[in-house]
Amino acid sequence: MASRPFDRQRPAPPSPLTVDVPCLNCGREPSHPQVRYRFAYVAYWVGADRLLPAQRSYVAALCTLCAEAERQAGTTRVRNSFLGRVQQWSALGRNREQIVRIAEYPDGDPTAEREGDGCFRAGALHSYRAISAASALS
Repeated sequence: MASRPFDRQRPAPPSPLTVDVPCLNCGREPSHPQVRYRFAYVAYWVGADRLLPAQRSYVAALCTLCAEAERQAGTTRVRNSFLGRVQQWSALGRNREQIVRIAEYPDGDPTAEREGDGCFRAGALHSYRAISAASALS
């Protein structure tokens, strides 16, 4: 039995998130050993054309390492860059009708997801409740 160099490393746990985009700040993939599917923020949309009705399509993500480094530095540049990128994506012609929601994961815990009322649509920030109510009326 040959010894493999990575035998002693713990594998990344299977993610309850299906995030398939790298961190916008550092570029690390979700399965990277330092990221291990822990994100501070993710932006996603759910479309009617998806195979599963609640299946998310991820637009952007910000890993916990980058978010924590920014918090310790006392700045908001990385978070603002993340939100700016999401806004740009939603303003693109083919994406203008998508409602992009932002989920926050305190301490990178995917089971503790929090969502605010803000969302992006056609490059502008909106109230998700207002958009949902308007869609229900039409």
